[in-house]
Amino acid sequence: MSKDYGFVTNRKNPALASWAKQSQAQIITRKAIRAGELIDPRTLLCVDCGGMAKFYDHRKYSEPLTVAPVCHSCNVKRGPAEDSPAALRSFRPLQPQA
Repeated sequence: MSKDYGFVTNRKNPALASWAKQSQAQIITRKAIRAGELIDPRTLLCVDCGGMAKFYDHRKYSEPLTVAPVCHSCNVKRGPAEDSPAALRSFRPLQPQA
């Protein structure tokens, strides 16, 4: 079931809207931890290396509660979320071959 989290949109500045989506996803995740809907990630093991997790990693900020517990080094290795400003900046469309 899809849930509308009321994300901010900004048609004139999509990067700003993307940062807002990231911030809102982090807020929703923190609220879910406080409400007991998610376990504090510091009590879990990293899904990548098996060490102690420190964060929840979002692969898509548009799905704020779809997260994985990861340690700091694995979070860095995973890179930005698919819909993060950093990932959008690094995307380059393929040029047609002549």
